[in-house]
Amino acid sequence: MDHLLFLGGNVARKEEHLQMHIMHSCCSSVPTVKKDNAMKSYMVPSTMMGKCQVSMFAALLTFTLLGLPGASAWSNGGYSADPGNPDYGTHDWIADGALSIQTRDVTFLKVTYHSQFLLGTEAPDNPDYIGDTANHHVYFKTGDLLQDDASAVRASEVYNLAKGYLQAKDYLSAAYDIGVMAHYIADPGVFGHTMGSSTDWGTEVHHSDYETYANSLVGSITLPSGLTLEDMSAYDATLRLAEVVTFGEGSIQSNIWMDSNYDWSNSVFYSSAIASLYESAEMVAAVINHLMIEVAPPPPTAPDPPTSLTATVDNYDVQLTWNPPADDGGAGLTWYKIYRGDSLTSQILMKSVESDKLFWTDTTVQVEKTYYYWVAAISSVGTSDKSQHTTATIPPAVAPHPPTQPAAVLSNTVVMLTWSAPDSDGGANITGYMIYRGSSPSSRILMANLEANSLTWSDTSTERGETYHYWVTAVNSVGEGDLSLEVTVIIPAKKSSLVTPVLISAITLALASAGVLVLRRRRGKA
Repeated sequence: MDHLLFLGGNVARKEEHLQMHIMHSCCSSVPTVKKDNAMKSYMVPSTMMGKCQVSMFAALLTFTLLGLPGASAWSNGGYSADPGNPDYGTHDWIADGALSIQTRDVTFLKVTYHSQFLLGTEAPDNPDYIGDTANHHVYFKTGDLLQDDASAVRASEVYNLAKGYLQAKDYLSAAYDIGVMAHYIADPGVFGHTMGSSTDWGTEVHHSDYETYANSLVGSITLPSGLTLEDMSAYDATLRLAEVVTFGEGSIQSNIWMDSNYDWSNSVFYSSAIASLYESAEMVAAVINHLMIEVAPPPPTAPDPPTSLTATVDNYDVQLTWNPPADDGGAGLTWYKIYRGDSLTSQILMKSVESDKLFWTDTTVQVEKTYYYWVAAISSVGTSDKSQHTTATIPPAVAPHPPTQPAAVLSNTVVMLTWSAPDSDGGANITGYMIYRGSSPSSRILMANLEANSLTWSDTSTERGETYHYWVTAVNSVGEGDLSLEVTVIIPAKKSSLVTPVLISAITLALASAGVLVLRRRRGKA
């Protein structure tokens, strides 16, 4: 099926078109429309539709070029023969005027789907689309009492359709329905649409002649500057316009006065007609504004607090981890702030970390103290509340871990030892190192007591042909830690000019008999 033709039919058929005028699930863009003279309709070649089997644009726009009745409201300038270039009439002028005073982004109506928007303004009058002209009125009784709200009801119904399409990001369908909605809102701007045989005002004398002449003016008038953009529902805006046109307000004369004093050369009549056009555009604008407010994403807010904050004591440091907020407020996170206190009421900012970091280590804690931690999330909008707190209690200090296994370098008979600080100071600062030497793994004596900043020591008291074993311990305020791994050095019997590094490997054990060195691991102190 290459295209769809929407011809006259019953009310159900026309209502179906109102809701399914676009095959919006087929594709997301509108290709160029071309005319098929043989079919006398406008369609899109199926080759341009990808996987779409039905021409979406044709489903929205095509109609046979048959003789169609004229409009019965503000004029549409006739029914458009070229869907890509709709005929321009009063309804189009009102719709475009409504767009001109919008403050929100309505590019999809002004540019992207402007043709669909204007075509929508024709649908309520066109019997091949909706054609429900019997519902294009609003009647008030004397005393400002509402009698019949037909056009306001239809405007509200189509508003909800357009809202649903916008929320689904189907902007083509939304543009069309917003045009349809604009028609229902604007029609009571014609005084004849507020009068009828069942009303207190009687049947109007002038209707189509008024609309036809008004249509001839749209090329020469523009909306005045400084109009106020209001925010109104489709229902309320339609009633408001009908009420003003019925009873008169400002430059707008009452419906009875306009019908009784029909004379375009009369300046009061002319001013009233033009003011009615302006009011119609303002009411349509108020509803489009209301729609865009409703479907717009909410403004960003400050983020929620981070979640799942935990604290782990590791080697007398506190490691914090957390999860991002459940809601970042819509602006994206930039930083996390970490707070610490020694009570629930004491909070000090400790650090700010980038938003891609979900951890931080506190290395400034003291033993035998309990700390409280919080984390807050930051975005360009603001700072979240602080997270739920977590606590960490630092245990008492203990003696430090052993230093790393010493490395030994032999130069003639001098043994130079080097090592690194322990991986844990036991919770108290290292105050020094003890160097032990022995002639066997089980016998050792203290050779040196060094400052904390000393990580090297040289033994100048060795003798040739002897074997020596060395250990290092670390000391803090609690006491002395365990011995490091042992390093064994064999002093050659003969003098050598070489500087011999002591290798810590299994091979050195095999070389011990050759008089080089022996390594051995031993725990505990003598």
